[in-house]
Amino acid sequence: MFLVTEFVIGGIPSWGTKEKRDIVSSIIIFGLPAVGLAVLGAALLLSMAAYSRTPSEEVSWYYRLILGSTKVNFASIAGLLSAWGAFPVRLAAKQALGKYYTINVAILKDHQLVDTGIYRYVRHPLYLGILMYYLGLPLIVNSAVGLFVVTLPATIGSLYRMGLEEKALISRFGERYLAYAERTARLIPYVW
Repeated sequence: MFLVTEFVIGGIPSWGTKEKRDIVSSIIIFGLPAVGLAVLGAALLLSMAAYSRTPSEEVSWYYRLILGSTKVNFASIAGLLSAWGAFPVRLAAKQALGKYYTINVAILKDHQLVDTGIYRYVRHPLYLGILMYYLGLPLIVNSAVGLFVVTLPATIGSLYRMGLEEKALISRFGERYLAYAERTARLIPYVW
């Protein structure tokens, strides 16, 4: 579902300029959580095979810690809302950015500071969407380990990438960007 919204609905972004690519943060933001999800999925399949159980059956506390449970509770509902809420947040950000949306940190030749749409409230809504998605997935299945192998790498990568973007935008727009930063939240509206 994430790929559908990223590329089909949201469009294929440009790479920007080669000299501004930041492969490390892309790997951290997208690659490490994907590996974490694959590991959790493989653990689920192996555990089901080893115990001859379905995901809805309760097994040991270890199984529940690593893979979570299918019981619906507040965390799973919050996770579902967070994961599904990530899609409109990212789509609104992509729509507001238009041609300035790139996969990597880049300032385009005719780059303009976007402070309309969702960017009126949050400076980094694309990363907010990423974090909502990668926080929601482990919460849906109540997986504590999922928070460490999926959410934590996405958070570290996003924070790193936000710093790079802010430096690039300050170097391009100077005081105009700093004034924009003063009146908007970095990631969470009215909080931070």
